[in-house]
Amino acid sequence: MEKVKLKLLELKDVLEKAITMPSIKGPKLPKLPAIGTPETPKQPGLTPSSQKNPVKVAQQIEDPSTKSQALDMAKEKLKLSKSGQWSLV
Repeated sequence: MEKVKLKLLELKDVLEKAITMPSIKGPKLPKLPAIGTPETPKQPGLTPSSQKNPVKVAQQIEDPSTKSQALDMAKEKLKLSKSGQWSLV
């Protein structure tokens, strides 16, 4: 009976040492490269930025004949020849 007790104690010691031994670990996976967050595109404004004077635009729309008059006056000052040469009168 004494022998069985000794064998059980030895077995217990061996098992306790086996439990405390570090386990074998596999290789670590490589880390993925850090990817920054993509920039969000800028949203266009509701109204486009324009350098035009809205008062003058409204005046031209109200009186379209002024545009045609200005073109006629410009044509009177411009002289075109048959060869394509132009000159101001």
